[in-house]
Amino acid sequence: MASEKFLTKFFSKLTKDDFTNNVFLDDFYKFYKKSKSTNIFQYYIDYLLRNQEFQDENDKSNATTDICNEIKNCMLLKEKNSAEHKTTVKVNKTKALKVLNDFIEKSSIITYENPNEISNEQDEQFRGAIYANITSDIINIDGRKLPIPQPDLEFGKRSDMMNVWRDTETKCKKLCEDTSLDMLVSKLFFIDTKQMELKPSKITTVESKEINELLPVEKFISNYSGQKYNTNIKLTNTIPLEEALVQANKKIKTLYICANSQMVQGGNADQGVDVQESMLYLTSTYSVGISKALYAYPLLISQILLCPNVLVFKNTKYQELPMDKYQRLTVMCCTNQWRPKLVNSKYIDLSIEDPKKYLYEPETVFYTNDTYVSLSKSFTNALETALFFGYDSLILDDRAIEDNNIPAHLMAKMLKNVLHAYNGRFKDIIIAVNKTGAFNIFKHYFSV
Repeated sequence: MASEKFLTKFFSKLTKDDFTNNVFLDDFYKFYKKSKSTNIFQYYIDYLLRNQEFQDENDKSNATTDICNEIKNCMLLKEKNSAEHKTTVKVNKTKALKVLNDFIEKSSIITYENPNEISNEQDEQFRGAIYANITSDIINIDGRKLPIPQPDLEFGKRSDMMNVWRDTETKCKKLCEDTSLDMLVSKLFFIDTKQMELKPSKITTVESKEINELLPVEKFISNYSGQKYNTNIKLTNTIPLEEALVQANKKIKTLYICANSQMVQGGNADQGVDVQESMLYLTSTYSVGISKALYAYPLLISQILLCPNVLVFKNTKYQELPMDKYQRLTVMCCTNQWRPKLVNSKYIDLSIEDPKKYLYEPETVFYTNDTYVSLSKSFTNALETALFFGYDSLILDDRAIEDNNIPAHLMAKMLKNVLHAYNGRFKDIIIAVNKTGAFNIFKHYFSV
């Protein structure tokens, strides 16, 4: 009841303007104003619970209490007063409204036992009211005509990918019902590669209060092979995962260094977005491992996630493999810089342009050379980490050029310079670049 009283009081102080800065709250408020309700707090809670079924009023009352407690806890900021050893609780109104907005968004996610059931009556009314509000604004206020609807090809592609993901996710859950297998494929090491600058004989995983509950601190002793090689570097116009599987089939100990998203797990591959991690997400248990690193994001460019036991059970056409064809891979998630500021000698400042148009032009560079230097250093440390764990054969990608808006020529140049510094220490390095634009640039820097 304390949480309900707290939220009732909070809602009583809100004005119409407070609802306009968050899209779901704005639409909710318009819907509320068209309803006959006079209690906006109760109307809000009822809407959040609209997709749940209750056995009786007591069951619903318990659900109401639970969600109110959850909302209140998300809203409150707790600051510790070291002098008095007391905790002061404060409410940041902007954050609190964002929390209310997020709860509306999450409440729209429904899992149906009957797949033909896609919505309920209240959902339909809510969507209809939103559409009517938007249409009214466009026609009556802006004086515009609504365009004739056209098929959205990108949405269709994303929808197909999400269907693939749902099937892969189901398979992952099934595999992880086996406790021993779950422990194997979920293994993950969160490492800051800055340690490698000191050439240590021992390293540890990241120590952080937020993440160590799921990822306890672990220590490792170096496993350098110490061998000298005539390093072979080859560029291919193939999917990196395909090359990694070829090496696995040959029983060659290989590390696949994947340019993972710096900002969010999987780069939204689970939302049907085509990113560098998508192939791993859609064909293997990769998602099981990195799910442990939720609180590590956003990552620093010096931080890597090492997944030693990724089980690949689908091919690159998303078709399930026979069990005897499953392959285990070791994947290092090594992020690139997320959309750094770029310039182009032709267009000056790409912050006012669409940078994707110019990523493959030699004139496109980082705004400051410091970005290039830091990326080069972090990638160097990642390679040293690979050798530390005994991996002298690598699969690389194009470092997710299009995902991160990275200049292609600079990225290829950086890879070439860093790999040259490691000549003789790695046996084989395959740079698999499946996107045509990037491959056409990389082939000027590496032998095909």
